[in-house]
Amino acid sequence: MLYASRFNSVGATTGTGMELTVVAAAVVGGVAIFGGSGTVTGAALGALLLTTITSSLTALRVDKFWQQAIVGVLILTAIIIDRVASLRTARKLRISEARSV
Repeated sequence: MLYASRFNSVGATTGTGMELTVVAAAVVGGVAIFGGSGTVTGAALGALLLTTITSSLTALRVDKFWQQAIVGVLILTAIIIDRVASLRTARKLRISEARSV
């Protein structure tokens, strides 16, 4: 939508190659990779963070390959943090259920 509003046209191949960036922005913003949770605000903040990081890496003249590698590491880190948080929540729920019985 932003591309169309900026350039007043959209081609069939518009956005090709941006899949990693879009997924990374959503995941870093708190959207669960397996679905079920997340907010639009979180995804927007993730996009802002990812744009800031990419712009900074470009200003530092980091190669495009390493920029994508850093984005991949961010995705993996966000997934690991989400998984650990969900496991802790499940464990706390089981403990509280066991105490109430």
